[in-house]
Amino acid sequence: MSSLNLRRFSDVGTLRKIHIEYLINLLEATGGAYVTTRVDLVRDKDEFDYEALAALLQSPEDEFPVELADALHYINDLSTTEGMDELLTAAEEKKIELDIGDEPSPADMALQMWLKDRNVLEELHAEHQLFRARSFEYSIGKTKGTTEFKPPSATTIMAMEAAMDSWFVKKKRGPHSRVFVFPKDGEVWFSVRHGEPMDRRGVIKEGESKTALDRPEKFDVVVYNTHRDEMRINAASKGEKALYLLEFGRHLFGNKDYFAMNGKYTLEPLRTLGEDSLACDDIPGIEWIKLREVHYLLGGSHKEIEVRKATDFFAALKGRSGSFPQRAPIFKAKFEVKFVNSKTTRSVTVTTPDRAQYSRDEDSIAVELWLGERGFSLNGSDDDEDDA
Repeated sequence: MSSLNLRRFSDVGTLRKIHIEYLINLLEATGGAYVTTRVDLVRDKDEFDYEALAALLQSPEDEFPVELADALHYINDLSTTEGMDELLTAAEEKKIELDIGDEPSPADMALQMWLKDRNVLEELHAEHQLFRARSFEYSIGKTKGTTEFKPPSATTIMAMEAAMDSWFVKKKRGPHSRVFVFPKDGEVWFSVRHGEPMDRRGVIKEGESKTALDRPEKFDVVVYNTHRDEMRINAASKGEKALYLLEFGRHLFGNKDYFAMNGKYTLEPLRTLGEDSLACDDIPGIEWIKLREVHYLLGGSHKEIEVRKATDFFAALKGRSGSFPQRAPIFKAKFEVKFVNSKTTRSVTVTTPDRAQYSRDEDSIAVELWLGERGFSLNGSDDDEDDA
């Protein structure tokens, strides 16, 4: 069940924005006796007891209906102008007839879609989670080049979910994981929804301190690049990342070892090419790049590191006739990138062997091309992307 965070719907003003007929249909369909015995569902917005419903949602009890909690969770997240536009497009593409009239609110739209086809609402919600990811770890496939790849079938996805459920249950995250698929311009994005360990917190119920338990949901992002035969993953733990490499390799390519836990990046071009490693005249969309921060691994029994920072690192070296240390490995670097379509600069951080972090996920396309051309990416650049 989605975490019971129903505060938005415990506000009378918010509830009044929802068409009364749609609201009651949802409560009857998902709330059952839990709601009908506590709130009189009068189909008149002037007589409906919004205060009673708000109070019910403000302090949900342990037996609160799972389906109603899930419905309100997804409706809340997609009750925006952007969400409404996406739902209208999805309804048109899938030929879903929604009884929304000429003046629906975003909440009306999301609520109606839940009642008509909840899978559509869940898919759009999962797609929204994709763009919250900013940090990825990379792994290169066996072919290390362009592959002919078709998105997996529903049967393959179900088999993948079942295999991952075994791991999630063993790690006390619960079953019922879901994998959503979104093909996007030479890449296939996967949103993996799963449970987190149970969250125990104190609540006030009927004037007494009680303990409430629920299982938060988590969305991980797995992206397969067909041009470079490369997988990048945004997930919280090493175990989850290893799970995705194994199961995506097994179910998509028939080889659990297709994606090895190998490295993708090297920062040696900073040492070997110097300032030329930042050249980006041949990279569409990037105006200039500066090196802002470098991390060296000095090692020793205490694992000493050295961090050097400057507004323009190479300019600072020139100013004092300095140079990169020739022995200490460079394991992390932070770059300031000026994109053509942006008034402000954005940050990109590369950590060897396999992590890249962006201010915005869409920055990754141009930055990955630059990293490949300058030799930072061990997988190199892709000819098809160069042509594009």
